[in-house]
Amino acid sequence: MIFKKSRKTMSERPDVSAANENPDNATASVQPTDQRSQDALSAASEAAAEHVIHDAEAEGREDISELTSQLIAARAEAADLRDKWLRLSADFDNFRKRTAKERLELIQFAGRTR
Repeated sequence: MIFKKSRKTMSERPDVSAANENPDNATASVQPTDQRSQDALSAASEAAAEHVIHDAEAEGREDISELTSQLIAARAEAADLRDKWLRLSADFDNFRKRTAKERLELIQFAGRTR
């Protein structure tokens, strides 16, 4: 029978470096280093956040200008298509009236001979 050694996760394992040092000295020496690293980290994260915000604003302005130009082009195309539709509708109305008039004339003058 083979016995397997159970493996502990990192959170279950004891911290060897902290156990070897004096707890009072460990916290005293770690705090200034942690404070400096926290300050550097917060400054770096603030700079990164400002950079991201600046890039997002620039991209937003580009997107707005692109969308505005697309809107202007779409409105121009819609106006052009509306104009064509109105002209085609008027042409069809004229065609319908003309054929109705010609039909009436044909009926009126159908019995007459020259």
